[in-house]
Amino acid sequence: MLLSCLLAFIPPLPEAFLDKYCIGCHADEDAESGLDIKFLVEQNDGFQDESDWIQILERIRRRDMPPIEHRRQPDESTMAEAEAALRAWLPAANRSAHIPLRRMTREAWTRAVDELVSVKFPSDSFFPPDDIGEGFDRTASLLRMSPLLVEKYMEAAEKVAATALDEDLSQRFPTSTAVNLDLESKRGSRRLGGVFLSTRGEVKSRFQVDRPGQYEIRAKVAGQQAGPDPVRFVLRAGKIKSQPMDVVTDLRTPATLAFPVSLSAGPIEVGALFTNDFFDKESTKPNDRNALVLELMLVGPLDRPRQDHFLNQLPKSRTTNTLRKVLHDLSEKAFRGKKRPDDVDRLLALSLTSDSWSKRLQNGLVGILMSPRFLLVGEGNNDQTRALDDQEIAARLASFLWDSLPDKPLLREVERGQLSDPESLRRVVKRMLKDRRSRSIPERFGLQWLHLDVLDTHRPDPDQFPNMNLSLLKSMQQETVNFLDHVLRRNLPVSELLKANYTFVNTDLANHYGYRSVPHGNFRRIRTPDESLGLLRHASILMATSNPTRTSPVKRGKWVLTSLLDAPPPPAPPGVDGLAGDGRVENLSLREQMKIHRANPDCASCHIRMDALGFSLERFDPVGRVKNDDDIDDSAELPDGTKFQGANGLRDVLLEKPELFRRSLARHLLVYATQRGTGPADDDLLHKMSKDTITLSEMIELIVLSDSFLQQGPESSGLGINP
Repeated sequence: MLLSCLLAFIPPLPEAFLDKYCIGCHADEDAESGLDIKFLVEQNDGFQDESDWIQILERIRRRDMPPIEHRRQPDESTMAEAEAALRAWLPAANRSAHIPLRRMTREAWTRAVDELVSVKFPSDSFFPPDDIGEGFDRTASLLRMSPLLVEKYMEAAEKVAATALDEDLSQRFPTSTAVNLDLESKRGSRRLGGVFLSTRGEVKSRFQVDRPGQYEIRAKVAGQQAGPDPVRFVLRAGKIKSQPMDVVTDLRTPATLAFPVSLSAGPIEVGALFTNDFFDKESTKPNDRNALVLELMLVGPLDRPRQDHFLNQLPKSRTTNTLRKVLHDLSEKAFRGKKRPDDVDRLLALSLTSDSWSKRLQNGLVGILMSPRFLLVGEGNNDQTRALDDQEIAARLASFLWDSLPDKPLLREVERGQLSDPESLRRVVKRMLKDRRSRSIPERFGLQWLHLDVLDTHRPDPDQFPNMNLSLLKSMQQETVNFLDHVLRRNLPVSELLKANYTFVNTDLANHYGYRSVPHGNFRRIRTPDESLGLLRHASILMATSNPTRTSPVKRGKWVLTSLLDAPPPPAPPGVDGLAGDGRVENLSLREQMKIHRANPDCASCHIRMDALGFSLERFDPVGRVKNDDDIDDSAELPDGTKFQGANGLRDVLLEKPELFRRSLARHLLVYATQRGTGPADDDLLHKMSKDTITLSEMIELIVLSDSFLQQGPESSGLGINP
């Protein structure tokens, strides 16, 4: 009797809708995509099969299902009723998600260490990269600790503490140039005062780095020119390589190549690699391209002494009381305000055997950097949803807006108990967004949302695009960061991201695009001639969505679906071959190849959307320049029959339903803020964040004031899932 009464309060599944529009394709062993909705309906269990039901609800919300080619199409009111009924029935739609205990990301650890003791640690080359989940490297469920990481953290903590208390680094340290003529090469011969390379090969030498910091690898080289391209080198320091560099001079006129690099103390092997040997025995012109390496140099350290160096901030008096004060202040910030009365005593106990004030501080600093309260972030486990306390809110705020630690003003708000008040929280958010550290939003969120982190490893073919180098690649990323930062700080509507008629370029980038020259090399805002495309025109995006030798309509279309519309296609079915890398098979055009590829029923449903979106950007080459070709076909047609032309047409299609783009940006931003996937319980917030004319800063404020951000769900709820 009691069970019957309880069941009466549980809303029913929309079984009639599912039976009419879904189960025909999603039933039994051959269910589409392996999703057996018939079985799920029979089970009628929103807890056990939660992830599957969340996926179904999301596809109905997007109106992706039933697919447009389905012979039965429900009208909008029927879809809305089914969505509402399923949302009411699904338990996950009505509870906050649980965010588990997690370690800091590699980037957050680096920023935190710099803020604590003014040490810029080379984490990228020291720690393994963080795993990606939900499109970001800060998904809580993936940020686990391992024995190997504990060892790496210990080694890093000792290096950081030693560097922070190094007397030399707080003073001006002279730059030196080490020139090495003792050159080694397996393929070269001693000629013309250096090592002569008549075939592809490397000349290398060894140096000793006395101080960590910024250095420059320099190579004095010359070329015997032949063929269509100049002599080309790649410089190397250890495993770190430069972009290809051209040498246009002849053997009588050496040139000096330079490659900036951050180095740790210790021995380092430096090399200059000749990459593009050429020989044409039939040619009557100079037909043999060779290279000459005369010197390898290591110049540095080039860092200027930092006025904010940790030693320069310490009190002049070296007493136990001042040591206690320093350790108290450091631990309060490092532990995000989560203080204990015996913190300082425990840190001092690490150095009972040392009489040196500096050594005791160094040991205490290692203890702080190895504390779980520094390395780990968490809100604890609970049996039911609860509100975060002020200290937990401050930690989440600093992680979201700065990707770092709370500062003193934020910790004072915690002491006053101000962060539970919405008006106080709004005021705090506005202050934090004005701080320079909020640039982490465009730098960390923006680049990962737009999938531009792939540019760290993606390189265009150097033979086809010889002018591409590491400096230009970084400028492309910087253009996008500057643009996102401008939209955030000027409080502009997020639609500006798709229709802005301006961008931010330096001299090299302006020349790359073919825009008017920008003086002095610095970034500045310019109008884009005859273009109002916002992000769609950025070389960073167009390059990240291309192959090394050609454009990729598939990658570009997938990027539009994933980043701009939050409707990523599923992975390709097993055993389905892609296109050949050179873009030509049996003399067919790329568009003709794609048409053949879509003839495969396993490929058609995704490619019919992806290809059209991607082909609209075909006028831009793999490095983001306009193609000078009248034969380019950038026309497109969507599955619903909508036809459009080129990037301008794509922009117009996206802006015809701007709420889809706004929701995509909103959901990605919420994932970044909460370090978890989203679920049905977040839908009301996402709806508010998708309103007309909303700005990026307004989205941020809505997130911070929401239950999604200010609550911790029960441990049994798991993480939100976005299929």
